Amino acid sequence: MIRLLTAIALIFATSLAALADKPTQAEREAWEKEMQQYKAEYMTRALGLTAEQKTKLIPLVNRMDQETKRLMDQTSALKKSVEKKGDAATELELEKAAEAQFEYKAKEARIEQKYYKEFKKILTPRQLLKFKDAERGFMRDLMKKYRQSKGNKNHKNSKDARPSKENSGAGKDKSRK
Repeated sequence: MIRLLTAIALIFATSLAALADKPTQAEREAWEKEMQQYKAEYMTRALGLTAEQKTKLIPLVNRMDQETKRLMDQTSALKKSVEKKGDAATELELEKAAEAQFEYKAKEARIEQKYYKEFKKILTPRQLLKFKDAERGFMRDLMKKYRQSKGNKNHKNSKDARPSKENSGAGKDKSRK
């Protein structure tokens, strides 16, 4: 999950760096909404979701991603705050920032476990098994699109970061023989 959010943040930051002006809050929100939509499409194809499953699952996935992003932002802000203070940072502040970093994965896992219980009510066992692979596939596809856009001088268009339909993992059920 952290890799996914980091990849999205990296692509977002790099795409924005291509723009001369700093993006507005509305532009950032629009980009985040667009990325949620792309992830929803990818996950729908990769997991073979029915319309009913999609309606129930995607809002949960979005909430889980938002909770994880909030956690990442809090952890990062604490570290940056201490780094900004430099030598003026107290031992307690340094310890709290370090503790937050070391606890991040455990907290992220608790968030995922909470949502797993909800996902279990919506997805079949086969779809549950494929869920994490689908998330990783989405990230790989996103990174592929990002690398392709780096080679393109005009990569300002956010459409370059859209996941491709062919790489969605849909229909690639490796557990069947």
